[in-house]
Amino acid sequence: MGHVISLEEMRKELDGIRIYDEEKKSDGLMRAAVCGSPTGQANVYKIEKKDMEKAEENGFKLWTFK
Repeated sequence: MGHVISLEEMRKELDGIRIYDEEKKSDGLMRAAVCGSPTGQANVYKIEKKDMEKAEENGFKLWTFK
């Protein structure tokens, strides 16, 4: 927390996993506009379901927001 992580920078953590699409997405929740508070923005990557376990080992989670 505290700084933006670019899609390119975070993509390195998915080394060896084919990425079909990537984008910054909002979780859609309302947030207070206060310095240092979470923005609700996330880096989202589209990968094969078979690669999900490997991604989770690197701290990624299934995106469940719309």
